[in-house]
Amino acid sequence: MADDDPIDPVASGLNAEAIELLTDAAAALNEEIQRLEAHRDYLAAKMGDDRIELLQSLSDQQMDREERFEITSFLSYGERKLLWLWARLTKVKELRREIAHTVMKNNLG
Repeated sequence: MADDDPIDPVASGLNAEAIELLTDAAAALNEEIQRLEAHRDYLAAKMGDDRIELLQSLSDQQMDREERFEITSFLSYGERKLLWLWARLTKVKELRREIAHTVMKNNLG
């Protein structure tokens, strides 16, 4: 009957070891996200709302190339670090989503 079970990892294409590895990776990514978010919040709390808004516009690439160049040449270390944290959080969250999708897809057959 285990062969007919739609959530049987072996029948889904991933073995139990692969599912466990992906689950562990997702847990590690969750910890990394929490760490990055805490650091992001710490840095953002030191900056004013206007500065955060400017950095968000820069991060979202809502400026032309010349404006971005002008602004980035005067960024502090903390501001550059905040931009890096936003980019890193986006990548780590996307990776976590991909892992979750893979595990769910393979568990549901």
